[in-house]
Amino acid sequence: MKKFHKYHLFITILLKSILVIFISNSVIYSQDIKGLKVSFWNVENLFDLDDDPNKNDDEFAIGGRKNVTKEIYDLKLKNSAQVLKDLNADILGICEVENRFMMEELNRAYLDRDYSIVHYDSPDSRGIDCALLYDSKSIQTI
Repeated sequence: MKKFHKYHLFITILLKSILVIFISNSVIYSQDIKGLKVSFWNVENLFDLDDDPNKNDDEFAIGGRKNVTKEIYDLKLKNSAQVLKDLNADILGICEVENRFMMEELNRAYLDRDYSIVHYDSPDSRGIDCALLYDSKSIQTI
């Protein structure tokens, strides 16, 4: 029995953890409440078509290195709206968005929900920001 003594603490912690998980899951699943869906999405350079002279964003502007056109821009917004529909999140973290205007554009393109937006300009030289969309019908901010 002495050779198993060094494992006693580990086994005790493991069994208690399993018990806590089992009890927690039982309590959670027995409640009759609607779940909250939280997602995160890297929108991969969701930029507007204007070249901001204060940021290094000219490659995504019309006439820039990426050869972005109004049609490509509209298609990206359309496809992004489909991703929002597939995610169907109550809270959605977003990264690689250029500015609040692009968050508003994304919100306009997605017709199933009218998200509220949290966005702050980052000090990034390219103007890449992070933001948050949330459904104010499901979430109340304080």
